[in-house]
Amino acid sequence: MSDAQAQVLTSLGLTRPRYEVLNVLYFSPTGTMGPAELSRVILLHPASMTYTADTLGQQGLVTRVPDEEDGRVLALRITEEGRRLVAKAIHALADVCFGLDDLTDAEAEQISYLLSKLRHPPEESKPKSGRGVAAGTPRAPTRSTPRPGRERHRRPGRERRPKTRPGVGP
Repeated sequence: MSDAQAQVLTSLGLTRPRYEVLNVLYFSPTGTMGPAELSRVILLHPASMTYTADTLGQQGLVTRVPDEEDGRVLALRITEEGRRLVAKAIHALADVCFGLDDLTDAEAEQISYLLSKLRHPPEESKPKSGRGVAAGTPRAPTRSTPRPGRERHRRPGRERRPKTRPGVGP
């Protein structure tokens, strides 16, 4: 986060973690999420998440409500005041241009175009295997496949015997 962005958040009474929690809740379909899930999404340590949630609650930006899936857990729900503040922060941060204000309009359009290609690649360039690797792409050797020049040698008389469990087998 740049100094300009940090100044914008500070002027609104927010820290980066508080802004991120509010931002995730703002854009979530229900405006509600459990603290453990929020912690994973924004990569915040659970203890820091608790402190952040408590602070946002004291400021009236979130409330705690029973989780819809597990009533034992209290989820965080963004309040209308929280929605107004995060919308204000989003617009203020957009004005700082997220560090892109030195680009010309043509450069900004080019970056936008290239990023849109990453978000929506053409069908023929999408991976076919389902594992994120295109079909036909050579895979790295596994441990059972020794690297060239590193074949395993055993001393004479030290052949490997099959493993057996006590009381099982011959």
